[in-house]
Amino acid sequence: MKRGAVGAFIFVALLFLVLGVSAVSAVTVLSDCGEIKVAGEYELGADILGQSGTCFTITADNVIFDGKGYGIDGDDSGTDYGINAEDRTGITIKNVNKITDFYDGIRFDGTTNSLIEANFIESNRRY
Repeated sequence: MKRGAVGAFIFVALLFLVLGVSAVSAVTVLSDCGEIKVAGEYELGADILGQSGTCFTITADNVIFDGKGYGIDGDDSGTDYGINAEDRTGITIKNVNKITDFYDGIRFDGTTNSLIEANFIESNRRY
């Protein structure tokens, strides 16, 4: 009887580990501009100030970008973007507390089934 209980315990523990690891998705915290190449959840960990050029380029589908109340500030020159996604699907941009001083604050070109929500976008040349 002890042997059966130990076997059952090991089975349940392994099942928990396998299911537990796959059910948890890690959030990647960003503090610098760059390319987002992998589907997943991303959040800003600090304000980004005086960025020259496009700040974030999203080249993966199914990305959630949460500003967490932080902002992205450009340098008011060139044809650049705060956040740019071209020909993507399933992109969410939310809670960015100011996207300023870019050509476009957020640019979705050919991007479908996506959401822009609860962002404050101002002082860009277009939007």
